[in-house]
Amino acid sequence: MAIRNFALTSFQGLNTAVSDFLRKDNEASDLSNVDVDYKGYLRNRAGINKVTDTVITNAPHVLGLYKFYKDGVTTPLFICAAGDKIYKLVGSTWTDMVAGLAETGGRWNFITHNNICYAADDKNIPVKISESGDTYSIADWTAVTNNPPDLAPFIIVHRDRIFIAGDPDNASTVVYSTTAATPDFDATGITGVPVLKGDGQAITGISKLGFNLIVFKKHQIHHISGCTSADFTRRMIIPGKGSFASRSMVNTGNTIIMLHDSGILNFNGTAVQNMSLNFQSKIAGIDDDYIQNACAIYKDGRYWLSYTRNGQTSNDRTLVVDSITGACTEYSYGVNAFYLDLDNNLYGACNSGFVRQLDTGTDDDDSDIASYWQSKYFDFGLPGVTKKLREVIVYCSLATEDLDLTFYVDQDRQNWAKTITPASSTITEVRFSCDYELVGKRHRLKIAHTGSETYKVEQVIFRYEPTARRGVVV
Repeated sequence: MAIRNFALTSFQGLNTAVSDFLRKDNEASDLSNVDVDYKGYLRNRAGINKVTDTVITNAPHVLGLYKFYKDGVTTPLFICAAGDKIYKLVGSTWTDMVAGLAETGGRWNFITHNNICYAADDKNIPVKISESGDTYSIADWTAVTNNPPDLAPFIIVHRDRIFIAGDPDNASTVVYSTTAATPDFDATGITGVPVLKGDGQAITGISKLGFNLIVFKKHQIHHISGCTSADFTRRMIIPGKGSFASRSMVNTGNTIIMLHDSGILNFNGTAVQNMSLNFQSKIAGIDDDYIQNACAIYKDGRYWLSYTRNGQTSNDRTLVVDSITGACTEYSYGVNAFYLDLDNNLYGACNSGFVRQLDTGTDDDDSDIASYWQSKYFDFGLPGVTKKLREVIVYCSLATEDLDLTFYVDQDRQNWAKTITPASSTITEVRFSCDYELVGKRHRLKIAHTGSETYKVEQVIFRYEPTARRGVVV
């Protein structure tokens, strides 16, 4: 019978549906450490590398990152929070700026306002970092009339004020500073804006969208409009949905993306959309006891979410979701905080006393990256017909290393593998002959690579022959 072609092309991301009938042909049933570019080409992800090889003393988990940019200062101050210290990067060494915080393990957030850096977490008194004559100093954040709350993990600059929430003694109130050059908390500001006090839900994060301050609880989204304390007005926008992790919230410019127990939600100011329908099992796999560990960043149109899997105690995986196509991939590392600087360099706060630059280079701290993309089971559009696979053609690029192709036939009862060496840094054709009868009428493909070179796969073409069986003629 005539040879037919089936093309696997325009690769897409992960779909964890329980049935292949719910997956598109070009969606992955499983993957790790791969990306899909704007052309639909499959490639391995970029690498991660230590900012400095000098470990922070006693190797604590790093839980906060920031670069303090100040007018008139050429080089920003790189800051990290780890253990019971806040550190600054001096040359290649992390040097502590504070003798010791009261509590360890806080999740730190940073802002800059009027050339002062303010830092707050969920366990310590907020601090401020200032610069004078190239010398940086750190001190408790105090104000003239009223000091900010002792615990103020959620902090943001909006309409020339600092808004703060998360005080456990005032869990449903947003307080705010004056607009003075040195922010103060007057009687009105420290009283703040109540957000459904007494409803049993604490504020879980604050952000901003347009002219509105957006306030999140686990199952509510509110906005606060107005310009001055005299006309601040609160209104609930979304009941039933909200944010479970304050540092999972990112502002894309037009929307706010966040983690809820029902999925990754995208809020446009009036409605929410679930971005994770194709990989809902990954959301279900986030450990409920550590969901507050989740942190995120938005870079180049993609939402990066680092999270703690069931059975783990710290973030160990990262989902990356394209906000336009919805394609999702997963990386085999986790971070405790992200930071994206003004030059679009992405950093991750890691365990064991290290800060790493992410999405850079082609290896992980000089170690090879192991990546793979696995398809659904294919029936080539002929589910009831036995077929023979005659030839496979791969259009790909990889200069010196190998790509491993594994074929799972007949629901994994048979499998065979082929290693190919494209030997080209540009897309080239690699073809090989084979003679496998697809007894179970279906097969799937796994494309894998371990190395430190970048590869791309444009498409894979299966050439097969339908065969007659039990009176069925194709």
